Amino acid sequence: MNKQQILIPKGIQYLGDEKMKELMPGFKFETGIYNKEITGCGATTFALKEDKMSVVLLVPRITLLKNKAEQTEDCQEVYGDVPSVEINDYIDRHRTSRKVFICTFDSAARLKRLLGDTWEGYHVYVDEWHVILSDASFKSYTELDLIETVMDAEHLT
Repeated sequence: MNKQQILIPKGIQYLGDEKMKELMPGFKFETGIYNKEITGCGATTFALKEDKMSVVLLVPRITLLKNKAEQTEDCQEVYGDVPSVEINDYIDRHRTSRKVFICTFDSAARLKRLLGDTWEGYHVYVDEWHVILSDASFKSYTELDLIETVMDAEHLT
């Protein structure tokens, strides 16, 4: 595994803010696992709003999903209580436009099936990646399934 450190210049408060666009034009997340030292730096918001590709944001908890969905215009929530027909309707309505899914870890395999068993054309973000390790002690099958489900994504962050 290659390890690369990305240094953000002083004066930038949030990823994607005007100062960052000025000092780091064209910044985008590349495939990899990002270990941010500072929470609340806007990385998830940047992914949801600035990424030009269709996006799948995978989160560990429904509470976090709801919070991110409230902040994101025109996204589809995916978790246990959301019927597949609602997700398919969203896919149909956005055939030719960018799609944004915010999905729990537990529902990642279901979403992938609904997308035709492929992540092609999607940038898959796993938010709160470190939670996989702590949750593995009480729901290891879910965490292993998540890792297996996303490992073939061409664009995984």
